[in-house]
Order: sequence, then C-alpha cells, then structure tokens
Amino acid sequence: GTPLNSAMEVLQDRARRLLRILDVNHDGRLSVEECACLQEDSWLFPNDASFEQVLDSTDRSFVDADLLWSLLSDRLESDATGGEEWLRKQYRLLRSRQPSSGIDVSKSFTGSKSLYWMRSKSALGSLEKLWEDFCSALQVEDIDQAFSALWTSMQEVQLNSSKPFGPFEAYSKLLQRMPLSIPRFQKQLDSGADPLKGEKLAVIGAGPIGLRAALELALLGAEVHVFDSRASFSRMNILKLWDWAASDLLELGAKHLLPNFLTYMDHIGIRELQALLLKLCLLAKVKFHWNSAFKAMSKIQSPVRERLQLVTQKVLTQSGKPTGQEDV
Repeated sequence: GTPLNSAMEVLQDRARRLLRILDVNHDGRLSVEECACLQEDSWLFPNDASFEQVLDSTDRSFVDADLLWSLLSDRLESDATGGEEWLRKQYRLLRSRQPSSGIDVSKSFTGSKSLYWMRSKSALGSLEKLWEDFCSALQVEDIDQAFSALWTSMQEVQLNSSKPFGPFEAYSKLLQRMPLSIPRFQKQLDSGADPLKGEKLAVIGAGPIGLRAALELALLGAEVHVFDSRASFSRMNILKLWDWAASDLLELGAKHLLPNFLTYMDHIGIRELQALLLKLCLLAKVKFHWNSAFKAMSKIQSPVRERLQLVTQKVLTQSGKPTGQEDV
C-alpha cells in the first residue's frame, strides 16, 4: 500500500502546484477565467454542468476552491493514470500560453527547486529590491530564501542607536533605508517593554493561529521556535476576514507584505494568510523547524525553575514517515 500512497501524494502535490500557478493574482481566489484551461479536457469536467457545480455560490465569476480541490482529488484517486496524463497536458498548455512569463512551468511538474528563487537569486541588488522580492514571495521556500538574502544585505546597515533591538533589529534597519510602517512593531518598539525576555518558547503548528501566537510572543521578547510536520502551505480554503481581524493584519503591515491584500474586500486565502504571518515572524526572529512533528513533552529537573523538554520527530517530505528524534 505504501508505494501507491506515495505515488498518489506526488500527484496531489503536483495538482496543488497547478492550482497555485493558475492563481495568477496570488490572492487565494480562482476566477472562472483563470480556470478556463481546466475545462478544455473532459477528464475533470465532462460537460459544462459539471464545471458549474464548482462555481462559488455567492459570486459565479469565481470557482469555489474547496469544491474544485475535492473534485480534483477524488478524480485522481479514482483514475491516477488518467490524472497523471491530464496534469501533464495542463502544464503543457500553461507552458505554451506563457512564453514570455519567465516561468518554466514544466519544472513544477517534475518537482524541481523553487522557480521564484531561481529567477531572483541572481538579482542581488539593492536592499529595496530584496525587500520587494521578500514581500512578493508566497511559498515557504521562496520566503525563507528571500529573507535570507534580505537579512544578509541588512548586515551592512548600521543602526543609529547602540541599544539592543531584539526582535525589532530587522525592522529598525529597514526603517533607516525605506519608508516603511508596521504599526504593531512600532508600538512595541516605542514602549520598550519585553516582559518575556529570556523565555524560550515552542509553538506546535504553523497554521494561522500558531503563527500569530508565535509572532506575539516574539514581539514580547521571547525566543520562539515553531515546529511543523510540513514544509509548505497548501490549504486552499478562503476565509472571511471580520473587521477586527482585518484591522489586526493592517496593523501588522499586510499592505506591505502581502500582494493584493484586501483586493476582494473581506476575504483571504489561508495560505496567503500563513505567508504573511511567516514573513512577520521571520522579521521578529522567530526560528522555524520544518518537517518536525511533535512527539512528547517532559519535565527537566532544575534547582532554579521548572523547565520542559520538547521531543519532535523529523518527517520525510514525501512519505510523511518519522525518521528520528530531535530534542529542544
């Protein structure tokens, strides 16, 4: 059963990648126009009626991403051979339609290294350009690598004060070089309060709630480590943003860090939300441990204070099997 499961996971990963490529606006929503190529082969949609079943009930110019993914994953499971050929055809169509985009979509099918980074790593220009690349990135690997280049460039920036900036070092250096405002960062920086300084904390899971908690803990001075059994953001759900949530993200500089934020008023894709929060966490010096699954927690004897030890297991990217242990 394992080889079949592994092959299916590969197909599903390629299918997710296809849907991400189709989302040309990077807003977490798929328009009917963006999905037009999916209708050109009867494998997924044998007729117009079947396509209409996945349209968004509130706005039929868009596709309901959850319904589309449910249909696509079911078809892959019922006809893996046909699904593999259908995916190959979709990538060929994309390649023929985007000759000047600079994106070799065929490599998305073979699972090659991040195309975003292949395009941008040779453009190690100004800090402003690196910041733009960082803000535009939406996948974990792209964000990590763009931030690494940005942080390397920022080492040349000397702060105007000798005081320790803690989680605000990157933000403070950026402020000296460009017109930037992240109100939540600025408010905490101005207050000088760091009630969690000296604490070493772990957050299990890099979902929206885990990332938002990790960010807040870091802004309050803690050394924060985030563990997640995955190393990518693949959820296609679209969330409604209540006013308080939108205000919170605006306070966190979402207009700078997330392309097309609030383009569709009060909705956001989960993976776009995760991308935004990951960028903020990196700016606040949160450390990430990808492909690390939680296993156990135990007490460490200490004469000074009670401490906890977190035990995680490394996870293979494709199979999801644990490969060892890592103590923190």
